[in-house]
Amino acid sequence: DHIINIDVEHNSRVYGRSNYSLRKLISLSLNNILHYSSLPLKMVGFTGFAGLLFSVVFIAWTLFKKIFFGITFPGYTSTVTLISFFGGLNLFGVGLIGEYLIRIIKEQQKVSLDSHIKK
Repeated sequence: DHIINIDVEHNSRVYGRSNYSLRKLISLSLNNILHYSSLPLKMVGFTGFAGLLFSVVFIAWTLFKKIFFGITFPGYTSTVTLISFFGGLNLFGVGLIGEYLIRIIKEQQKVSLDSHIKK
């Protein structure tokens, strides 16, 4: 609860070089993004929702094309529409479960912090 911000002046390194290579910097950045952020789960959920919407539009377009123009490949319409629909539905489901996990983790952190402050 006692977090504050302090302005710090950053100067260029006077002597030598940094021990962090580009590979280490990228690894550290990805580690911070993946372990301390809910952004990847939210991106998966958004991608799943967009995929689900796209698949519904694609299903309508494919069925329209099948009914009015005919498709020469047997089984194409059903296979493609089912794969696109359930692929989007799976990603959306993973994103939804991720959102629940984020809420559970935040609630646990709040309970843990409250019990630590009371001691």
